[in-house]
Amino acid sequence: MTKLNKLKDSTFEECVREGDFGYKRITTNPVEPINLDKVYFDNCCFENIDFTQFKISLNNVDNCVFVNCDLSNVLFEETVLYKVEFNNCKMQGTFFDECRFEETIFEEVNGKYINFSSCNLKKVKFRECDFSDSRFMLCETQKFEVSKVNFDKTEFISMKMDKTDFSDSHIDNIITDISSLKGIKVNAGQALSLSIYLGIEIV
Repeated sequence: MTKLNKLKDSTFEECVREGDFGYKRITTNPVEPINLDKVYFDNCCFENIDFTQFKISLNNVDNCVFVNCDLSNVLFEETVLYKVEFNNCKMQGTFFDECRFEETIFEEVNGKYINFSSCNLKKVKFRECDFSDSRFMLCETQKFEVSKVNFDKTEFISMKMDKTDFSDSHIDNIITDISSLKGIKVNAGQALSLSIYLGIEIV
């Protein structure tokens, strides 16, 4: 996990009042729902926060860490996430719409039903996550890495995932198209199950 130094313990209310979400550590939930649109988060650590009542749009999130947070069903719209880490977070049904990711890590995330739509995923890593029954649509990837991820029954539609290695992940019963499969790396068993998309009949 990224080490963030010189962080000041704070609250959402203090940050909103000061207009400053820079170099803060926040470990308590806000008393009332807070509008987080068009906020710049810089070098922050959020621990054990319930974000389920938040909508996060047109934001920049730089060098931030989310630990044991609940972001289920949170809508991220046109948000830029740079060097962000989600560690052991609950992200069921979280929706990323037209977001840009760079050097972002999802580790041990419970992201069942998560949705990435029209996103740019550059140097993004998924590690030991549950992304089953999820959707990846119209996303572009660059140096996209997955390791021991459950993608069971997940949709990959109109994706560009050239050279992504799925060999140690679960991709049972995925829904996809030929263009999304181009250039990916799989093991022998996975290749057999994906042959249906190539019109190959195994006899």
